[in-house]
Amino acid sequence: MSVAACSPPNVVGSKLNEILQNSLSDEINHRIEDDPMIVWDKGVFLNELHRQGIVLSTGKDGAIDGSIEADMGLRKGTYQGTQMALTEMYSLIEEAAAAHFDSKGFEPIMPRKRDLTQKQEIYQWSDPKVDGYPPHLQTIPKDKDQGAPGVGHVFDLDELNFVGAISKVLSFIIPRSISEKGTPYEGPTLADCEKYNRDHPSPKTDIMDGENVGNKDDWYSDALFAQQHLSGVNPTTIETAPPEKVEAYANEAGKQGLEDMRKLLSEGKDLLIQDYSYFREATGVSDEDIFKNIVPEVDENGKPTRMATRYACASVIIFQLHSDGRLHPLAITLDYRGSLDKSVTIFNRRLTPDDKGEVDEKDDWPWRYAKTCAQTADWAGHEVAVHLVDTHLIEEAIIVATNRTIPDEHLLYEVLSPHWFRTLPLNAAARAVLVPYVIARISGLGPSFNPADPTLNRAYGLVKWSYKNFNFQDKYIPNDLKKRGFEIETETGSKYCNYPYATDMYLLWGVIRDFVKSVLGTKYKSDGDIQDDPYISDWCKEIQTQGQITTFPTITTVDQLVDAVTMCIHIASPQHTAVNYLQDYYYSFVPAKPPALCTPLPTDLKTLQAYTEKELTEALPIGTEGPKWKDWLLAAQLPELLSFKVEAKYNLITYAKSLYNVNKDRTNPNAQAIKGAAERFYSQLKDLSLAFDYVSACQTEGSIPYKVLQPELTAVSILI
Repeated sequence: MSVAACSPPNVVGSKLNEILQNSLSDEINHRIEDDPMIVWDKGVFLNELHRQGIVLSTGKDGAIDGSIEADMGLRKGTYQGTQMALTEMYSLIEEAAAAHFDSKGFEPIMPRKRDLTQKQEIYQWSDPKVDGYPPHLQTIPKDKDQGAPGVGHVFDLDELNFVGAISKVLSFIIPRSISEKGTPYEGPTLADCEKYNRDHPSPKTDIMDGENVGNKDDWYSDALFAQQHLSGVNPTTIETAPPEKVEAYANEAGKQGLEDMRKLLSEGKDLLIQDYSYFREATGVSDEDIFKNIVPEVDENGKPTRMATRYACASVIIFQLHSDGRLHPLAITLDYRGSLDKSVTIFNRRLTPDDKGEVDEKDDWPWRYAKTCAQTADWAGHEVAVHLVDTHLIEEAIIVATNRTIPDEHLLYEVLSPHWFRTLPLNAAARAVLVPYVIARISGLGPSFNPADPTLNRAYGLVKWSYKNFNFQDKYIPNDLKKRGFEIETETGSKYCNYPYATDMYLLWGVIRDFVKSVLGTKYKSDGDIQDDPYISDWCKEIQTQGQITTFPTITTVDQLVDAVTMCIHIASPQHTAVNYLQDYYYSFVPAKPPALCTPLPTDLKTLQAYTEKELTEALPIGTEGPKWKDWLLAAQLPELLSFKVEAKYNLITYAKSLYNVNKDRTNPNAQAIKGAAERFYSQLKDLSLAFDYVSACQTEGSIPYKVLQPELTAVSILI
């Protein structure tokens, strides 16, 4: 194209002409290779899928038959291209699920008038015996479910299999082989991985602006390891160490000749525990067996060549919380096997946060290996129990039960339903994709990874155990903190200054509860009003029986209803926000928190004490051996998919403003009361924003800022 052809009229200054003469030419003035790709254009991406034959097959009538046209997936690809393709593909899966849920009336885009009988026809419970999950929405009518358990159902041809069919594309997107050069896992050393991480920042799409823990020079340190149990992705399960456990560890320290450690533990002051020993009971692994997952390696033609093994562990960590708020790890059992006598336990050479020890902690490879084992256990505990079960699956049971027992025009439905946006289709996509193709694949729970029936993987056992043992009332924030030994109400010193989750959530619970109480107070003036409402008792029974949340209260008082509704909102909004939106920061640098180990755990302390950087690196998905690159890719991609910053229209602030504005011009007393409740809620949330800034700033110097519960960042529902 000639410059003259696009020259502007003479009325535009000569300076612009000069710029155009120098720029709009056939010369390449801006190198496209210097502008890294962040996201695929959707049209180009879909065309490329079509070119590769990765398209859904259809029958003669044009209906999707559940299969893929291509015989095999991509042979070769790049790390970055594959990463972007997975992001785009999962976005398509979510969109397909949302469209399907709209068409079936599960989550209509536009409100639909329907009575309770109609809702009961739409919202039916799944059969946990069929798909390996706790009770959830039955998305396939029982009379049309023709498939066998697990992924790979062949349903009727009216789009019921659309989401499942698209999910299969995911395995075709990941190439058989990938170029190792210029990738985060290339290594061969940890230092190489650290350098790549620093030199290749992520897009600023999450609340931490693309940063991750690997950018910290001391990402491996005791301080950052401990901090993650108070303000990381799982700040919810650390608790006071039981006396019998403390005694056992003190005795073990004595057996190892560590008198100072034995004395420290025997004094028993402010000792905490992160205990994943329950993994064995939950998954049916005996004390004599090990956790291992058999993953097939395939060649470029998709043919299995050999089997790779990934390992998990049921770690136990003992910490001491110091009066200045610093948490310090004292002991780690790599894989608890019934008793400390049968397990490998190592003690920290540094008794306090200020103790430098004989060996610098950077070079204390046996201890760093033990911390890596503990991080692997915390990965599984967080992703499966704390995140998937305790928020997504529990909230889904609440949603289904409420739709089956509460009319749309009932106040309870109006209070709860805004906190369900996107949750049902999102959960369906997670059950179809993330659990079977990602968590079951990259965790070491085992015994094998079989996409044809992923329910054989022990991750499903951990899901079911966690759901069964979820205690609804014990998880009310004041109850939960007190039960785990954190007396937030009475502590006046600095002991909890590094536990911002506890302080923020305690305050947020109170604000949400006051709001709920004010709104429900427009209908329920006394306990008798609760007892006279048959929908409330039906609601409780449905959740307790069909939803199998047996610890849900049998509500007979206003206070009980206020607490239960507060909890439903808490799970969907601040709790899910806290355990979801920091994943990219803590998980994307995979050595800091790998989902599994690539080599067997040491079977005795002497072997562990001889470990060097070599043994730790071999245990991580670093290097080009076997499918390690897929481990890294999926482990890093999962948190990126789940950590995009919440849009302003979906946060708690917007919810409060919206509720206020729809009621402000209504004159009836109830609307005015709700308007006032929304106005106070908004004001208190804004006050909390300032308070949370202060709480974060009060952490020990060098701690990672904790801003995930800022009201403008807190999602109104489980929407990602």
